[in-house]
Amino acid sequence: MTDPLVETLLKQAEQLPDEARLELISRLADQMRLKAAPVASQKHKFTEFRGIAQNVMQGMDAQDWVNQLRDEWDDREIHL
Repeated sequence: MTDPLVETLLKQAEQLPDEARLELISRLADQMRLKAAPVASQKHKFTEFRGIAQNVMQGMDAQDWVNQLRDEWDDREIHL
């Protein structure tokens, strides 16, 4: 069963020059891609994360902080 609107649009698209039809296909595909993966369009730049853990680390060395977090997770797993 075919949607009558789709049939109408296809007939109209057939009247377009080849280049315009390709552009139409491309734009429809772009719309579908954006709709299917909204998270992909919400990427952040690395520089946006600068200072994000500033208060958490409280002047602690980054590696020491990571080690402490890992130890905390290990302790949680033992108690589960």
